[in-house]
Amino acid sequence: MSERTTAELELVTTTVPQGWRQTGRPGELTYSGIGGSRPPRVSVQAQTATAQPIEEVSLQIMSEVQAEGPQALVLTCDVWPHPVWGVGRLIQSARVQDGQTLAHDLYLFVAGEKRITFHVDCLLADLLSIEEDVAAIVASTRPDGEESR
Repeated sequence: MSERTTAELELVTTTVPQGWRQTGRPGELTYSGIGGSRPPRVSVQAQTATAQPIEEVSLQIMSEVQAEGPQALVLTCDVWPHPVWGVGRLIQSARVQDGQTLAHDLYLFVAGEKRITFHVDCLLADLLSIEEDVAAIVASTRPDGEESR
């Protein structure tokens, strides 16, 4: 499950899952899980953007997924509730690369001018095994300075 270790980004804090290590670059929190040749990764990004309805942002993201990888298949776009950010979206896609089926899940939350996204990249076969850790990262992410509940 999760440790009580927190990581901070300019606009948010989140719980670091046990067994994952924090990596990444400035402006992004990235966690790498334990895995074989392609360990799972979760990237958390928080940014200030022009306020737009979440439906509009979701459609833009689905178009971007298709433009970045025409071979990618957008599988679902579901409603995803968050205890702080409210109703968000989960956009799931998959693609085949180098003979492996890769999954990309994107959780999106829009709160006024704040946009929080979680990018999950892993082998499709590994997606179910990291589900709890990903849910813990998403649910524990709070505005900077607010305690995780």
